[in-house]
Formats: sequence, C-alpha cells, structure tokens
Amino acid sequence: MSANPSDTQRLQLAEECNEIDNKLRMTSKGDQFKIEQHHAISDKDLSDTLMRYQPDIVHFSGHGRDDGALVFQNSEGTEQPVPPEKLSRLFQILNSDNDKNICCVFLNACYS
Repeated sequence: MSANPSDTQRLQLAEECNEIDNKLRMTSKGDQFKIEQHHAISDKDLSDTLMRYQPDIVHFSGHGRDDGALVFQNSEGTEQPVPPEKLSRLFQILNSDNDKNICCVFLNACYS
C-alpha cells in the first residue's frame, strides 16, 4: 500500500512496488507470494483493504511525520496523518478477529 498526498513531496512509489515484485520473483520461493497493490490509500481505505485481503505481510510506502504518524490521504487527496497508536490498535483488532494473522508490517516512511 502507498499514499502520496498532493500536498506532500512526490515519491517514486510505483517504481518501489515494481522493484519489490521483481526481487521476489528472482527468489526460489517467489511464486509463493501474491502481491496486491493499492495506491493513494486513505486512512478509511486502510482497514477495508486489510480486511478484504487478510495479508500475511503489509508493506506501506509513503510519508511519515516526526511524531510517528503515517501520512495517508483524505477525501480531498491531501495529507491525513494517522498516529501510531491508531495503527497499532487497528492491527491488534485485525489479528484478533481473523483466523489469519498479519505476521509482518513493513513501514517505509520517514520516522517510521
């Protein structure tokens, strides 16, 4: 998943996703991974997307703030910070309500 709101510095998110996919495919177990890409994700889309796919691994690329918040997009496409406590609680809820747990969360954002 990625977010690059219009009022933030432009990131090379599509290129990063392509590189991750290419590197996984080069491994001996690359065929065991299924990558679902979702871009311009809002804080409201986050829980819906995670519940829909029930991933083992979550990778987020985007902006972070010095208070630890990740920056998602709001309905206008501008910055919507989400504090780490809210994200932590979301992952706790998702892992307690599903038969399949998220075992790895990778955050590629400043201050993450």
